[in-house]
Amino acid sequence: MPDISLLQQEYALPEEERRAPGLAALIAFVLLLIIFGGYVGLYFYNAILANRVQELDKSIAELKSNDAYKSVEQIKNVGIEIQTLKSLRENHSYPNKFIEKIAKSTHPKVYLTSGSIDVFKKSVSLHGVAPNSVIMARQIELYGQNEEIAGFEVKEIAYGENRLMSFGAEITFK
Repeated sequence: MPDISLLQQEYALPEEERRAPGLAALIAFVLLLIIFGGYVGLYFYNAILANRVQELDKSIAELKSNDAYKSVEQIKNVGIEIQTLKSLRENHSYPNKFIEKIAKSTHPKVYLTSGSIDVFKKSVSLHGVAPNSVIMARQIELYGQNEEIAGFEVKEIAYGENRLMSFGAEITFK
């Protein structure tokens, strides 16, 4: 009869060979779990960052469109008010200055019959009489040569008695 103790020795594997594949599989599985967990974590972290970027973009757009637009509009309005007040102060505090501009732009032989002043537009509407057509032409040249005049329009030119010429003028000062 065969010896039973010999059978166990033939089929018995060394203890080291039995542990190695199991240990390698365990290490590979743990590494796979760590890599998979890292990938899933990074995926969710990326989604969180993308949402945060969208929120920040919306808040920046709202900030630019609302606050900056309001600020620019307020600055423009204040600038317009300052310009208006400056113009009023210069022209109402010193009315002689505005009348002096009209006098400088008028020929000595031309006399003015009526006029109106618009301080906000810095413009004058005048009606006057020139003794003849030569003086009238010289008056138009004076309007064109005056550096303080931004623009002018002579209209309503008419001949009167004794070669007098009546005219109307719209003058805008700088």
